[in-house]
Amino acid sequence: MTHALRVWPSRRELKNPILSYDFNRRNEKIIMKFIRFFYDLPGRVYSTAISGQYLTTTDYATETYVFGQKM
Repeated sequence: MTHALRVWPSRRELKNPILSYDFNRRNEKIIMKFIRFFYDLPGRVYSTAISGQYLTTTDYATETYVFGQKM
């Protein structure tokens, strides 16, 4: 889901990507939230067919960089 839909799914979304859709993920008008839901629906249907487990192997790794500054 991270790469296909460009979202970081919550544990609830991993268990059921369609019914656990987070409409409040972005600050948009209500009509845009529903348009985005239907736009994301094919990817979420596909997500129900794949495993919902957290994997730590390098095949499924996502790189994250953090820049910090000591204050």
